[in-house]
Amino acid sequence: MKKIILCFTLLIFISCASTPVIYRSLSDTSYPSTTKVDVYKKEKPTKEYIEIGRIEIKEQAEKENKVYELAIKKAKEVGADGIILVSDETSHEYVQLLKDTITSSGDVVIKRMIFIAIKYVEKK
Repeated sequence: MKKIILCFTLLIFISCASTPVIYRSLSDTSYPSTTKVDVYKKEKPTKEYIEIGRIEIKEQAEKENKVYELAIKKAKEVGADGIILVSDETSHEYVQLLKDTITSSGDVVIKRMIFIAIKYVEKK
């Protein structure tokens, strides 16, 4: 019974916490936001492109679709035309929660994904 309560508490805690999206620009150039972002999971784009930034997201492993949604949202904000998945790792993280005077802890499976935000090069 304690394990069920612990798991439920962990899920509530993690689902309520905001997912950090870390963006690191690779240049000093800024771009206007975009409305469409191409996603490259296994292959690279056939169009010529430049890398404009790096997006890193950590989230529960069961929420992989949310990771893609967050990466696409950030890519649109920074003006990217596409994102390329460069790293997809799964790990176990130990989480400790404090509620009143009771301490709960447990192991949570986390997915860490890194994308490169790209901008297509227009040929003149």
